[in-house]
Amino acid sequence: MNLSADRIIKVGSLQVTLPAFITAVTGIVLALASFFTGGKEVGLMFMVLLLLQSYSINCAVVGHCNSWAWFLAITAIINAAGVAYYKFSK
Repeated sequence: MNLSADRIIKVGSLQVTLPAFITAVTGIVLALASFFTGGKEVGLMFMVLLLLQSYSINCAVVGHCNSWAWFLAITAIINAAGVAYYKFSK
């Protein structure tokens, strides 16, 4: 069994690395399990977070993620500004 991080999994026209695929499937399974046990909002949150994590993992292995890098940089700045505002507004 080839468990290399750069192994490509094809789902229709979508191609992702094996670690990204496993993460995405985990998010979908967890979301479905939460959905059927009454935690619809929690399931949706898990799915979104793990699908974003899957995209990050795929970018880490494959590269060429300029847009994702800028998104992460902007969210880091927003987070830092929020923490600074919270800390210094008291």
